[in-house]
Amino acid sequence: MNSTKLWLALAFGVIICLEAPGQTADCLAAEVNGKAITLSDLRIIMAFGLEETEPGSPDPLTPAQVLDRLIDRKVVLELAQENLPARAEEADAFLESLVRSLGREAAAERLADFGLEWSDLRAYIEEKIAFEKIISMRFSQAAVVSLKEMEGYYAGTYLPAQQKLDKPARPMMQVLGEIEQKIRAEKTMSRVKDWIDGLKKQAEIWVHAECLKKP
Repeated sequence: MNSTKLWLALAFGVIICLEAPGQTADCLAAEVNGKAITLSDLRIIMAFGLEETEPGSPDPLTPAQVLDRLIDRKVVLELAQENLPARAEEADAFLESLVRSLGREAAAERLADFGLEWSDLRAYIEEKIAFEKIISMRFSQAAVVSLKEMEGYYAGTYLPAQQKLDKPARPMMQVLGEIEQKIRAEKTMSRVKDWIDGLKKQAEIWVHAECLKKP
């Protein structure tokens, strides 16, 4: 088993730029087992909203947050035992939904801005779907939540949150289902993170931090 090799290129003063005549400079943001993630990859994903914002946050994702997610994705697709590629109909449905939400003309303009074809955007979608299918299958069994955990969440999280918002708190029995879902989701997210962190220890990951500072 290889140890994780996480190199911050900034420490060595290294930035790898990829620039064609007449195009905006691109650069290598990270490598996962020799596979590149470029600054353009991050910008495309952000421009088309291919990654959801952090739960409960009104702010859009930063390039660094998107990069972290792409590294996780590539590690899972490289090293997970499961192989669940996106089916054509799944990618078609996702792409159609995306185009509807953006508007076909606006989506086409964004493609043109990046010099992409629809097939290029579809490749990002297929990778996203394949990753999510692996996570869904591996963590399909719901986490167990005890009544004691729900009582603790109600007293330690729900009540203070309502008080901070100056809103009346509902009796625990009325919000028990919501609390159970939140705790279960948090447990699942923690399990997913621990599993991916374990996979990262088997991967060679280079992060070129200076690349993210490019305008």
